[in-house]
Amino acid sequence: MTDVVALSAEDFTGPTLRREGVWMVDFFTPWCAPCKAVESVFEELSGNSDSGAHFSTLNIADHPETAKALEVASAPTIIIFVNGAEQRRLFGAKTARQLTSAIEAVGAQNRE
Repeated sequence: MTDVVALSAEDFTGPTLRREGVWMVDFFTPWCAPCKAVESVFEELSGNSDSGAHFSTLNIADHPETAKALEVASAPTIIIFVNGAEQRRLFGAKTARQLTSAIEAVGAQNRE
């Protein structure tokens, strides 16, 4: 079981997202209702996922420079990174099934 990790701007310039593996990052704001739904799904997946993915969040209200650098214009935006490189971007609230399918698709794409 893994926990959802709250990231900061430094995590995008340091080693955190450059590690091997799949990182799913939820770019959110605290006042966003769909973001709260994604938060619940991330907590569910982090506790039950067999995917090996890491689930993380970044508050774009606290880190607007990082959001701008990554061209995140709305919340929630979910970016899947594999070995530090962006592989897929999702917009809006998503279900656990949708996020699991996205992780599987990225994994399959990277095995080809």
